[in-house]
Amino acid sequence: MIFTRKTPPSAACFLRTATPKYFFLSLFFTLLIGCQADPVIDLNHSKVIGPPPPDIHTLFVVDCLLPAYVRRLGTQVTDALSRRPVKTTAGECENHGGEYVAYDRADVESALKVWEAQAQSGDAEAQAILGEIYEKGLGGTADPALAAQWYLKAAKQGNSRGQINLGHLYEQGLGVKKSLRTALKWYRQASGLANSGLRYASVTEATVSDTPKKQRRRKIGNGASDSGHLQQMAQSRQKLEQMQARLKALEAEYHDTFARIKKDMSGIENKAPQTGEMQDKPVEAVNGKLKQDKAELLVQAQQIKELKESIEQERRTLASLENAPLIDISNPSLTLISGEPGYQLKTDVRSKKVAGKIAAVGNLKTLRINNQVIPVGDDGSFLSRIALASALTPVRIETTDKQGKRYFRTFNLLAKNQDMAADEPALPVKTRSESYPSIDFGQFYALIIGNNDYEQLPALETSVNDAKAVDDMLRTRYGYKTTLLINANQRRIMAAFDELSQTLTEKDNLLIYYAGHGKIDENDQSAYWLPADAETGNSATWLSSHHITQYLGALPARHILVVADSCYSDLMSKRSIVRLPEGMSEKRREKWLEFMNNRKARTIITSGGDKPVPDADGGHSVFANAFLKTLEVNNGLLKDYELFRFVSGIVKQAGSQADQQQSPQYSALQYAGHESSPFFFVPEG
Repeated sequence: MIFTRKTPPSAACFLRTATPKYFFLSLFFTLLIGCQADPVIDLNHSKVIGPPPPDIHTLFVVDCLLPAYVRRLGTQVTDALSRRPVKTTAGECENHGGEYVAYDRADVESALKVWEAQAQSGDAEAQAILGEIYEKGLGGTADPALAAQWYLKAAKQGNSRGQINLGHLYEQGLGVKKSLRTALKWYRQASGLANSGLRYASVTEATVSDTPKKQRRRKIGNGASDSGHLQQMAQSRQKLEQMQARLKALEAEYHDTFARIKKDMSGIENKAPQTGEMQDKPVEAVNGKLKQDKAELLVQAQQIKELKESIEQERRTLASLENAPLIDISNPSLTLISGEPGYQLKTDVRSKKVAGKIAAVGNLKTLRINNQVIPVGDDGSFLSRIALASALTPVRIETTDKQGKRYFRTFNLLAKNQDMAADEPALPVKTRSESYPSIDFGQFYALIIGNNDYEQLPALETSVNDAKAVDDMLRTRYGYKTTLLINANQRRIMAAFDELSQTLTEKDNLLIYYAGHGKIDENDQSAYWLPADAETGNSATWLSSHHITQYLGALPARHILVVADSCYSDLMSKRSIVRLPEGMSEKRREKWLEFMNNRKARTIITSGGDKPVPDADGGHSVFANAFLKTLEVNNGLLKDYELFRFVSGIVKQAGSQADQQQSPQYSALQYAGHESSPFFFVPEG
């Protein structure tokens, strides 16, 4: 059945006609399908509408070549416009008299027929799509080298789709010489940040803490510090090295740009004087390029200046940490118990000796253990005895340096047979709250699919509960307009996508959540979602992630995030997604958010498996449980890469406890028009 939620009367009707720009004109109400006995409900008016269409093929996105037409301007002038290529549904293509090859029979030749003429004429978007055709192969042999040539043509015209795709080829070394530096250059260009004066920082792999099972008996080395200052020193050194490497790369880019400007200026000066309109055109083109290069040079100079200031500040921070009176505990020998440092007493005793050493003792002013001043030897050694008043005795060791700064370590002494429960990793109890009323994040929509009952496949336990809980969370906590599909067949899922194509605008955001069976094709590693009517061994009844990606690329929404408790293909990389740089002022942070809010996002978070993994607690899968908990505790502006970091940590820990390997993934979606932005979660209130 399909559950839908009413929207206010002022909201855009789900069945309205989209703008001609995207060629998604309204299909007949009969395209909004469902069985006669189980109709679809109009979101705004709760009105029963239409029977199912006879052919599901009309709902799939295809490469469509629309017919030529004559445009009349006034009473005197007419223009004969050539045939136009477009990605749209097969039904829309048919309605407009277009030509296409069915989505499941398309190949390189049929796709080239649609896009090649437009690409050859210099259309950048067509050139980028033509590159994708060659890169994917479409049933034939892929040619990434030829794809790179077309991507480059589009990229040089400023087409973000071509720039992102070209960056991916350089990152992977497909058809071009592998170069991370060149990849990041094109990713930066695609983000639009290259000439904005804002720093580009890509999303990198999330660091996930150890699992509780490992934490329980993992020894803490003598150099460990619970206050985190030794870890801070290591992080500061690493950060300093990264910033210095970034500075080196920026300076190299600056010198390259400067050399290019110098060469162009020299060429202009050495060029013999020419007259006439035809002779002036090349000079005008050079001057235009020169102006652009000079603007880029100024941006690079500003970025270098800011980075040098940041490096100097980090050097001061590191020097301060290296002169800190940090605490090294030699007795007792601590272990991590459920993430907390502690010592399990072996016998029933009333006190426990605590001994250790203070680093940089020359800068030490005082040492306190549980608020009692403790003497320290000339070599920094100390010794104390802690009285045990209960089953769990907390210990706090604190040092104060001569400048008044404090450093501390904490741990627990546990009485015999007393242990701590294994908890989940710490969630972001309070996500940094950022309020930017000047930024219009637009309307948020969600399509949520949960399939438990299958006609020919084993039933699942948690998918329906997961989908209903996600629906409730997004509606009540985040103000989404949601469409909930329970045990949906292929036709119903495709109809829901078609509704979205008629509803969404360029200012809207869309989250797609899928919980159900998934499958990986061993021949080409394609991924499929399996609808409730999926037939064993018949991929025509499955839902290919490639076809979903095609739809996402055609939808006009600004930001789209797919959350799949299943498998998915068409993953690109994290490097092509921009993260909010650290240490920015509030003014620049707001400028960055406003900038990214106007760039397209096509990202995905997957559970890392082919099907949901049941969770004994709460009737949810491990992945859904982590997703819901993270959204529940968030009370500020949350980026999708932050969501992934928390969800991934919880899933990996829970999987380890159950002896199940499950590694969530986060990536940009390839071939969907991604422009580097992350997806934003903005809770109401």
